[in-house]
Amino acid sequence: QGLDVVVFGPLKTEYGKSRDNLLRETGEAISKENFLKVYGEAHLKVLKPELIQTAFCKTGIVPFN
Repeated sequence: QGLDVVVFGPLKTEYGKSRDNLLRETGEAISKENFLKVYGEAHLKVLKPELIQTAFCKTGIVPFN
């Protein structure tokens, strides 16, 4: 559940911002052609090693190196 709160919640929020920016800047909705670009922007902003480690610590799980 730590991943839900610490990782996937912020990822969902950032994806929404990236999607809204695409719509505002180009007038395009999400499609198969532009999904990875929009998701990739959100992914790079949110999914950092420190954040994922924090998620595991919050659940009490300590991953190996």
